[in-house]
Amino acid sequence: MGNYYSDKADRSDENAKRNNIDPPSSERKTFEERYNETNAMSTDAIKWLIARREAEGKECGVLYRVMSERT
Repeated sequence: MGNYYSDKADRSDENAKRNNIDPPSSERKTFEERYNETNAMSTDAIKWLIARREAEGKECGVLYRVMSERT
């Protein structure tokens, strides 16, 4: 059993293909681009961004993925 963040983290391109989820539109960044940018952030900045995005009802998969790897 994973931690809170890893349980919410599987938003990978591979999971999308496996579950027949539409890929991001052309104007969106790829998972890898979002992951690399998020991984460069501090843990506190990621936690703050998760709180803000959840309050706005936005998706946080990449943020959860990076946090799961840090905890």
